[in-house]
Amino acid sequence: MDLNEYQNYLLHGYLIAKMAAEIPVPDLLSRIDRAETVGPFIDPTLYREKAGAMSDDQEMLQALLSLHRLGLRLKERANRGKEERG
Repeated sequence: MDLNEYQNYLLHGYLIAKMAAEIPVPDLLSRIDRAETVGPFIDPTLYREKAGAMSDDQEMLQALLSLHRLGLRLKERANRGKEERG
């Protein structure tokens, strides 16, 4: 891999992080936690049917959480730079 490819991959990664910052990942994880807590009591049949998909969703969101946080930091840093310049 040459320097150009390396920089291109990094750019793509940063773009993904910035997109992840726009997704309310902590809120979505919180909703899954609540559903796992009350779901079995409110509607056990529906909970059993959806538990596998919800587990996949939770795993994906947990993986996305680090990118979400990085994206927020990048956004904050960019905003600070704009304030300092303008």
